[in-house]
Amino acid sequence: MTDEKNIDSLSLDDLEYTLLVDHPSKILVVDDEDVIRMVFDALLSNTSYDVGYADSAEQAYEKLKEDEYSLLIVDKNLPGQSGLDLVRQLKESKPDSAFIMITGYASYDSAIEALRLGAYDYLEKPFSDLMLVKEKIAQAVDRQRLLRENYVLADHLRSAHKDLRSKTAALELTKNLSNQETQKKLRQLRARVSRAYLALHKAYQKFQALSDNRIVPEQPAREIGDLLEESWAELSTAMIDEEGHTTH
Repeated sequence: MTDEKNIDSLSLDDLEYTLLVDHPSKILVVDDEDVIRMVFDALLSNTSYDVGYADSAEQAYEKLKEDEYSLLIVDKNLPGQSGLDLVRQLKESKPDSAFIMITGYASYDSAIEALRLGAYDYLEKPFSDLMLVKEKIAQAVDRQRLLRENYVLADHLRSAHKDLRSKTAALELTKNLSNQETQKKLRQLRARVSRAYLALHKAYQKFQALSDNRIVPEQPAREIGDLLEESWAELSTAMIDEEGHTTH
């Protein structure tokens, strides 16, 4: 996963979706059966995923301490602590974590319990359609990546909005001053405010392009809509001079 510090150092114009897309997603397969781990190894060997393996919940915990995973594929019936217990504990510390549960054939109760805990999907052993298994994994990883991208964009929009607020506040302080040098600075400040809004709007358009076509969490989408409306209101106010005329 991309380093937060590197992301935070980017401007809105530099922030592209490939920043996160280009890094391979990490998957942890947790199953005590050698043959199942071999199936996943063969199935995912020619993909871009970085795949790790654990044969128990305890070993999975150790791996989770060392690294971040985009997706966990967990067998319900593990030796010692069950896969469901592993997921319950993981959800307490990392509620946004994604997982797919492996259940026994026609084990509907287990499948329902997994979905109730927030599983993206479940797989029935023995696997009858490996391409379907691969497709479900791809969909889960893609959804998790998109969730992450949208949270990153929301953070950058908040940062841009904060910058816009500070510039409009400075603009308000200089409105009533009339000397030539101050008016020059005022024009420059107005231009900077305009650029700040354009950057914010561009970021919003990028976000909207995703939200129109992909699964996007409701809360960040609503927050970004509110940010855009507030930013536009502040910009409009800042662009009006003391006589009530729009300044171009």
